[in-house]
Order: sequence, then structure tokens, then C-alpha cells
Amino acid sequence: MFSGLVGTPFEQLNCAQLVIEVYRRYEIDLPQYEFDDIAISTAMAMQRAGMIDNITDNDWTHIEEPLIPCLIVLRGHSGYNDHLGVYIGNGRFLHSDRRMGVITNSITDSAWRNRIAGYYKFKRN
Repeated sequence: MFSGLVGTPFEQLNCAQLVIEVYRRYEIDLPQYEFDDIAISTAMAMQRAGMIDNITDNDWTHIEEPLIPCLIVLRGHSGYNDHLGVYIGNGRFLHSDRRMGVITNSITDSAWRNRIAGYYKFKRN
């Protein structure tokens, strides 16, 4: 389901765009968030689009354990929530890295487990 996405360069599919594409593959249409030019920080674009700061609005519900699919909000090294991924099962999530493009990682990996700010389920209409 995701093999065609893994390896896609960040410039073609940033983390927010990846979330929308993964949900589309699960036949879930997310709201049309407006994103700024890719040259602008992805985090800033996601904040402006209401995808991070207002994550628990009418579109998303916080959940304690990850479900397939669910949005994973991650804290950056600055301490701010500035990265997104999608839980795809078996303890793994898909996200887009600026250097490596679209990759999968384990939610229990030492590089990620303490950066997970929360899991969110999309409320279907």
C-alpha cells in the first residue's frame, strides 16, 4: 500500500502532504488544508493550516493508543509540535524526512518514542 511512497523526496511530499496522501489511500478524504509554498517551513505551514495547533478541533480526536490509520504528532528538537506521521501498524509509522524523503520508523525507536506528542483519529463525517 505504501511501497510507492517510500523514498519519495521531501520536496515532492512533505510530512503534511504525506498524511493527506496516506489517508486518501485508506479512502478517507481529509479536509482541504491550505499549505504555503514548500520553501516555507513545513511546521509554519501546518500551523497556519490549523493542522497542528488546533488538532483536537472538529476534525480530530485524541486517542491513547495508535490505530490504523492515525495521525501522529511529533515534537521537534525545539520542543514544539512540528512534524507529522501516520501510524500504519505493527508499531511502525510513515513520515517524510527532509534528508531521506518518505521513510518508515518504529514508534518505539529511541529517536522517536519520546517525541510523540499524541495520536489522533480522524472523525469521519
